[in-house]
Amino acid sequence: MSSFLAAWGVHAVGSHLHGRRVGVLLTVLWAALPVGLVQWMGYTESLFTALAAWALYAVLTGKLPWAASLAALAGLTRPTGVAVAAAVTVAALLSLRRGFTFRALAAAVLAPAGWLAYVGWVGLRLGRWDGYLAVQRLWHNEWDGGAETVRRLREVLAQNSSPELFLIMVTVTLLAAVVLYGLSMGDRQPLPLLVFTGILLLIVLGSGGVYFPRARFLLPGFPLLLPLALYLARASRRLRTLALTAAVLGSAYCGAYMVLVWPSAP
Repeated sequence: MSSFLAAWGVHAVGSHLHGRRVGVLLTVLWAALPVGLVQWMGYTESLFTALAAWALYAVLTGKLPWAASLAALAGLTRPTGVAVAAAVTVAALLSLRRGFTFRALAAAVLAPAGWLAYVGWVGLRLGRWDGYLAVQRLWHNEWDGGAETVRRLREVLAQNSSPELFLIMVTVTLLAAVVLYGLSMGDRQPLPLLVFTGILLLIVLGSGGVYFPRARFLLPGFPLLLPLALYLARASRRLRTLALTAAVLGSAYCGAYMVLVWPSAP
């Protein structure tokens, strides 16, 4: 159910910004990501993507209270919910420059409430104010500014003569995400989308934790695919058909490999 709501939300954002064709293309590209099969597994990516997409749509359409409520729920779903909260809070605070409203101020305060509540709950459970950070250290998931990511990229691309196919896919996904974010900035995407995807990328790339799930962690970053959707919308029907067919078949192959060959979690 969450995956359908997520796809609907992705389509809503794309259609609102650039029309129905781009909305459809954005949704297909998002569904055809190499680890797209995860959307049907017992992970929180589908629920988080649904909450993030509809929160961003609410921001873009000026419905700040709804956006803040969804952002708060996203913060209770995944730690990266802070990216949704930041996008909504920034939009709400910027709207105050056009004139003070209690609704905008309340949205700015409510948006990070879910994430803060979760971090606070972990602290209470462990009896220490930095409980959440302590758990991350136990998982060797501290922020290292991207040092571990760079090390693993170098290992997969240059040092390992026969890297696992899944690790190659993760590496290509990370590099493509960085390029797509640059293109998104060049396209002057709305600030809430850039804030959301920018913070999501910082969290995923700057983590010193396990490498192989990082493509899955980027699944909610669907606005990164907008430059591709815009390009395909302007392309010929033949090129568009070939590109989408290749994306779907590639996703099916990667999904089968992930389930049948890859020995670890996605």
